[in-house]
Amino acid sequence: MEHYCVHCGKTFQLGYQAFCDVCDGMIDMRYDLSRAKLHTSSHPYERFADLLPVQDPAGLLPKNVAYSPLVHAKGLGKLLVCRRCI
Repeated sequence: MEHYCVHCGKTFQLGYQAFCDVCDGMIDMRYDLSRAKLHTSSHPYERFADLLPVQDPAGLLPKNVAYSPLVHAKGLGKLLVCRRCI
């Protein structure tokens, strides 16, 4: 995985940087999905650890997390004329 500028393509070392220091473009992540593995776990950070922008997730991740529930947004669906708005 690498950080890169979506405007000029400059690449950056892992770490947080929101904007490119050359052109002020936004920084995004490029993943090598052929190397990523979904781990069998009910813990979302463990399951998707290969897709997190950290080199060593051990000790960095909170222990008590869960997936966000899906809620049928009936009122929003009615407003947007969308029968199945989640």
